[in-house]
Amino acid sequence: MASELTFKATENLRKQILSRNLDGNALGLVDPNFTPTGTLLTNGGGTEFPGQIVISSFRDFGVVDLPTALDIGEFFLDQLYLANKYGPVGGFDDLTEINTIILSTTNLGLYTDSFTPPGGNGITSHNSVAKCYSPGQILLGVTAEGLLSDPALIDDSLLQQVGAIQLKKEFEYRIGQELEQQTIGRLNFLEGFKDPFQAADILSGRDSLIERDFHITMPKSLIGKGLDFVSRLTGVYLPFSYIPGDYFEIEEPRGLGTVGKIVSDITGILGSLIGIPRRRQSPSDRFLEYTGGGQKSQLFKAIRYNKYGPQYGEGAQAQTAIGAVFGEVIDFVGGGILGVGNYPPNPPQYVGSNRSKIVDMTSPPDNTYAGENYVPVYGPDEVAKDFDDTDYRFGLNGKAYANKGTVPGGFSWFGTKGDQLPGTSQGPGGSTDGTTVYTDQEIPPQFNDTKSTNYGMREGSILEVTQQIVESVPKSAKRLKHVGHAISQVSKVFNDGYKELTKGSRVRRFENTDPTDGNGVEIGKEYCRVWTKDVPYWTYGRLQKTEMNIRKETYSVLDSPFNLNIAPWRTDESGTGSSNIVDGKVKKYMFSLENLAWRTSREKGLTYDDLPACEKGSNGGRVMWFPPYDLQVDEASNANWTTNNFIGRPEPIYSYNNTDRTGTLRFKVVVDHPSILNMLVRKELNKLTDEEVNAIVDSFFAGCKKYDIYDLARKWNIRADIITEIETILNSPTPPTEEDVQEIVTTTNDEVPQEETTEYDIGLLTSYESPQLQFFFENDFPDPDTTRTTSTSPFNILADTYYSTTTQGIYQAQQPNETQKGRLNVFFDEATNNCCGEGTRFHDFMVELNNAVKDGKNIVKLSFIGGASNLAPAAYNINLSQRRLDSVKQMMKNYSIAGETPFGDYIDSGDIILPAGSALGEGLCPDDVPDTTSNVNSIYNASACDCRYVAISGIDVEAKAPDEKEPVYVPPVVDTFVRADRPDPTPVTLKKPTKITNTRREIAINLLQNMVTECDYFDILKKDNPFIYDSLKDKFKYFQPAFHAITPEGLNSRLTFLNQCVRPGATIPTKLPTGELDTNTDAKNTSFGAPPVCVLRIGDFYHTKIVIQQLSISYDENLFDINPEGIGVQPMIASVNLTFNYIGGQGLKGPVERLQNALSFNYYGNTEMYDKRAVFTVTDEDPDEQAWLEANQDLIGQIGEDLDDVAADEENTDTSSQDGQTIGDRVDVTQTASGETGFIKYKQVFNEYAIKSADYLQATSRELEAVMTTRNYGLLQVLMAERKFTTGTYTISTGTGASTDQGGTLLGQPSLVADKINTMFDDYETQVKAHNTYIQRKHELIFPTNGRKRKLKNLLLDKLDEARYQVLTEIDGAGTNLADIQIGLTPYISKLNVVNTQGCDGYIENGKITTLSLSGLVTTHSSSVVPQQIVQPTETMQELGNDYKYLINVMEYYVGALNGTNGVTCSINELPCENASSSLHPEESGDLTKTGKYVSPTQFEVAPNGGTLIAEDMAMEYLIFSNEIITKDIIDTQSTENFYYYQDVFGLDQGKNGSLWDEIYDKLGMTYDEEWFINARKDLTLAFVKNEDYYLKNLQAIKEQIVNRFVTDSGTITDGLNTTTDSLETSFVSEDKERKMYYVKDIPGVGACETNLQKLSSEVNTPDDTFNFKFNRI
Repeated sequence: MASELTFKATENLRKQILSRNLDGNALGLVDPNFTPTGTLLTNGGGTEFPGQIVISSFRDFGVVDLPTALDIGEFFLDQLYLANKYGPVGGFDDLTEINTIILSTTNLGLYTDSFTPPGGNGITSHNSVAKCYSPGQILLGVTAEGLLSDPALIDDSLLQQVGAIQLKKEFEYRIGQELEQQTIGRLNFLEGFKDPFQAADILSGRDSLIERDFHITMPKSLIGKGLDFVSRLTGVYLPFSYIPGDYFEIEEPRGLGTVGKIVSDITGILGSLIGIPRRRQSPSDRFLEYTGGGQKSQLFKAIRYNKYGPQYGEGAQAQTAIGAVFGEVIDFVGGGILGVGNYPPNPPQYVGSNRSKIVDMTSPPDNTYAGENYVPVYGPDEVAKDFDDTDYRFGLNGKAYANKGTVPGGFSWFGTKGDQLPGTSQGPGGSTDGTTVYTDQEIPPQFNDTKSTNYGMREGSILEVTQQIVESVPKSAKRLKHVGHAISQVSKVFNDGYKELTKGSRVRRFENTDPTDGNGVEIGKEYCRVWTKDVPYWTYGRLQKTEMNIRKETYSVLDSPFNLNIAPWRTDESGTGSSNIVDGKVKKYMFSLENLAWRTSREKGLTYDDLPACEKGSNGGRVMWFPPYDLQVDEASNANWTTNNFIGRPEPIYSYNNTDRTGTLRFKVVVDHPSILNMLVRKELNKLTDEEVNAIVDSFFAGCKKYDIYDLARKWNIRADIITEIETILNSPTPPTEEDVQEIVTTTNDEVPQEETTEYDIGLLTSYESPQLQFFFENDFPDPDTTRTTSTSPFNILADTYYSTTTQGIYQAQQPNETQKGRLNVFFDEATNNCCGEGTRFHDFMVELNNAVKDGKNIVKLSFIGGASNLAPAAYNINLSQRRLDSVKQMMKNYSIAGETPFGDYIDSGDIILPAGSALGEGLCPDDVPDTTSNVNSIYNASACDCRYVAISGIDVEAKAPDEKEPVYVPPVVDTFVRADRPDPTPVTLKKPTKITNTRREIAINLLQNMVTECDYFDILKKDNPFIYDSLKDKFKYFQPAFHAITPEGLNSRLTFLNQCVRPGATIPTKLPTGELDTNTDAKNTSFGAPPVCVLRIGDFYHTKIVIQQLSISYDENLFDINPEGIGVQPMIASVNLTFNYIGGQGLKGPVERLQNALSFNYYGNTEMYDKRAVFTVTDEDPDEQAWLEANQDLIGQIGEDLDDVAADEENTDTSSQDGQTIGDRVDVTQTASGETGFIKYKQVFNEYAIKSADYLQATSRELEAVMTTRNYGLLQVLMAERKFTTGTYTISTGTGASTDQGGTLLGQPSLVADKINTMFDDYETQVKAHNTYIQRKHELIFPTNGRKRKLKNLLLDKLDEARYQVLTEIDGAGTNLADIQIGLTPYISKLNVVNTQGCDGYIENGKITTLSLSGLVTTHSSSVVPQQIVQPTETMQELGNDYKYLINVMEYYVGALNGTNGVTCSINELPCENASSSLHPEESGDLTKTGKYVSPTQFEVAPNGGTLIAEDMAMEYLIFSNEIITKDIIDTQSTENFYYYQDVFGLDQGKNGSLWDEIYDKLGMTYDEEWFINARKDLTLAFVKNEDYYLKNLQAIKEQIVNRFVTDSGTITDGLNTTTDSLETSFVSEDKERKMYYVKDIPGVGACETNLQKLSSEVNTPDDTFNFKFNRI
């Protein structure tokens, strides 16, 4: 349908709207004669006349207005008021109502100049010409009353008239405002009544009474000021600025000459009068010059509140008070021309100044090449240094961590007043209760150097203010909210006002309040993953996981998440410190192959023993480690079946044959660094800083720094045998010619003339030991007021000052009298004679030192001591002494003789050894030397001067071992046999020995193999090692796959190794008719060698034997190593593919040599870690497990029964031979409806116990006597010093169902014997090398400088090596024998204990335990009566207990006597009791349980009234050489006592005496018994002979009075003791006693009897230190 909004349809609406807006005249409402100018409304096309508007059918309905806000708003406003907290006082007032003005005839009319209706005359109401009025017309054309007086305005339109009146008002207002501003408005004191700060400024003179002009922009010239005033009045602003030039215009053109500058100054002066700026002004000065005084005053006022501010020039000065009173002109003249204005404040600028502008810092005025462009030629550091010259180590001045930067960086915000200490963790609320406190080693060592408190910050700078904020942290609970606490870089916890935040994770470490039983509450003690500058995230110990596997499996390669044992870790000097190289061979590698074909090799250089430690496999083969690059493993198991088909059977029958388990291994071998690099970093560059090493290594790789391996070999100490071999190669003559051979043969028997050599007289050098060479120091020198331990100055530099006449004069002036001055003169004379130039003792000493070592035949070791006076604290004096020692060594190292300085090279080569020396501090300074600075004697007194010295306290000269000469070649003698019927034989052609034909290559191989080896590459990673490296030095130190692969040699050797893994070993030799192996055959590379079976290990998952079926290697295309440090051109990446078959089972420690079936559990190496059904390759006998057992006795005690149950389950299959066996012998067994009953006898097991006890007495006493007679009593003490299983419990039955426990002792199993022996020999070797043994000291008292010292030392060292093996074998063997003897006895003790424990016996059958309850019978043996026994038993259970106790008492008496707790009565008058007391009391009987590692001077056990000399000086000789130092003739001639028993035992009558002295006599070339020789023999003989005789008699007494007394000829014990001490009362224990009991089979259960039977059956040592249930030697 049609739209409703058509033109016709809207006619009425339009008319209605128009009628409300048209001029009244148009509607005929005002002027009936008014004629419209055109057709306004049409009605059918006619002309409309006034009042003739036709509106047809128009119904005018008034507009219904909607309610306004005024109508309804009040209610809602009231509601809003109630809903708001704040509002107007008294509520909201009624709103003003706005009434709509209704259109009326009074305001109708058009705003037009004329209106002429059509056909009529126009009526002109106003002149329609536009008019303009000047400000003067406006001001004068309107009267003060607001009436128009100007005719033009009167004739103008109403709007113009109204505008003129209003404009005049505005003019007047502006004039008034200007006047007020320039008069009353500039009176500051009026504002001072309102603003106290304003008043303070006025009173202090910082502000004037009259304010300046507050206009922003003000012209400077008179013309400009006038124009400005007019523009302000008129409000007309011209489109230009009074400020000439450009703000960004450069202040002064570069390059102005002298004339140009003068012209610039003149034009600047003239320009100030007419508003032209001076050229030397800065942009800011220029702006301020055109700024009103009031504005500048406010600006300067604000600037004065700041410490720093801009330094404005002369044009920026403020207006004066004169200007405020007399107007702008006077202000201009007074301030600008007369110069009486107040200048702006002149504070220092924050950066730079008027004379040191920033632009000039980076682009200085003399930058002539830049011209006027101000091109920066310097960096921003110039600005920073001008601002603050403190050497901050951060930002552009910092270092990257990889270039020896630090983890904390160069700057750390830190406050000294806070409670947050560096290295302290925090918990919730900032608590430090129970939180971790890190040690100094765990805090980055550079942190303390980065503390903000270390820096002297510029006063008032942002850094200083920030530091003040950090220092203002309160110690109250609010500290966490303090911004300074958040800024501090050691705070861990802070609060933003609403919640607690941490600098890291909010994960907490929880602790149980009652960890003993786990019933406590878990409390979050600290935030454990928070990292700050003092505790950064930088070491392996701060990883989330840091420990080894929780099962504590030491054979797992997972020692920690950061130590997977990929590469061999270097061992220390003691052979320890590595987790994978243990006891000189490989324990484990992450990824390795071991070739077992090496096990049978006997060829020199190719045996297992010839391999380096990192290649000695744990299975006897050669092992090779591989980095696990791109490692991939596949495996498959294939069951092989035989198919059998039968007629009529629709399916075949399958017969199982076997199963093949195959695998495929893929990995890469990558080269990434030369082998020489590791040696460079560790040796050649070791003394350089890390930054220097980085730079040199970079230079090395860039080709700028070059090394020659032969030069390095000359510099570094390669092994002596290698050097000898190289020298042999270099010096070997060419192979001899045939003529030479004949000449050699003819001269073979000729005496070769010996080269005459002159041996240096070492006495010339050692004479300087007495008196000592001393070097005296000035007080607190070198390096005063420091804690350094090294000196920055050599001593000769210090001596020049100290020994000068000036210094001596200062010291003399402090002396109180002539005596003290004389003493001081003596001191300085001695000091200057000692050191340092030519003519001094020191110079002469250095000449002799050079003579002693220059021919390379001697090694000189010097000893030093250094001291200090009492003035400083003891710790400081120790450091001072160390500085002085270092100062003297520096002087010696750089000392010059005849223009040369050879001593540095001697020290580097080891020909001169300078140990650290003894820093004694004030230890040797007399107590009478004052220790206060107030007393001049503490420094200047001669006694104080004597304390401040370094002395050479010892000079040891040792001749080097002579070089072995190459043997002279002698051809073999050729016998020729000539038959008569044959012609003379052809002359035999001599086959000459083969010579090495590639000398250079042989040397290179030897050098690199010994300078760089993979065994010595890497250190083991530890918790405190950083996982980010700050230098290449550290990257090469630790193996990380991210940083390391292998060397060119490593790639080649691994590929060679892999090829060897598919080839057999050396041919197995055949036997000669003599039975010996034929090792000289040339057929060494046949197939008849050891098969190439290998052991593969990958992590803990695979550890198995394999047979490699195929090896394939591929190389990346065109990737070759062409580095000159390599081994020639070869591939750098090899991709290896191995196909192999698995053999047997797998274990954690090694392969399991068992076939695997459906019931096996050793298909993977780590199964044994969690599944007890797998075969264990790691057992309790392993040293690591032994250590764990000893460290966890408490845990084992808690769960012992569970462990026993597990052990029983594991041993079920191993005890099948004992199934059904009881301890006693069952007889008369009866099966009843309720179970089994019968009788059981204990005759056999008891008699076996009696025999074992007798054997124990005889065998142990025999072993102890053997040690004493073969060696000495001292070594017997060493043997028995530490023992296991010495105590235990005997359970003794007191009748059926009752028993009692009695503590017992045995001699035990000696422990750590070999360690003690080796330690003893090592200590003695040290003493021998130091010439400090008793024999050497005796010798050197007579011959202090004789060359025989060295011969005596070498003899003692040779004897020491000879004795070490013998003593170690004998004493350690004795310990093993004692352990075996005890192990033979203790199982029987355990058996009888089980039976005596409330009558228990039983057996195990098919893994099931059956117990028997015992009851004694009333019929006892006839011998069990008084008086044959002290107590008569009432039944057989008690009889067994009594007999058991009688034999126990014999054992306790014997062991107590040996341990010194029981006396032994000499009841027979035989040899052992002569010369001994009637009763050997404990203090006389010899206590064999000594403490300590070996017999030491303070623990040496001597006989009562023993040797005539103190044993401590001679103990070593006595222990090691035994009877070799005791001489019979000394005993015969020097002693009045009878030692014939000792002499007889040791065979002294047969010449077995003093053999060591004979060797000394011969070695030293003595021709008579020298005095020292006689005294040493006498002292050592008499010091120990009585001791040995005494204790040997005691041992013989014990043997006679106990062993021989109780042990029968048949080797058993039939008489037992009634008590544990010898009361001479015994009870007879017959061998015929049956000890028969009645038994009843028990109902199955778990009790003490079952537990004990399980322990007996397992035959595994219980994990305690008693002798109970011990079946094996440790």
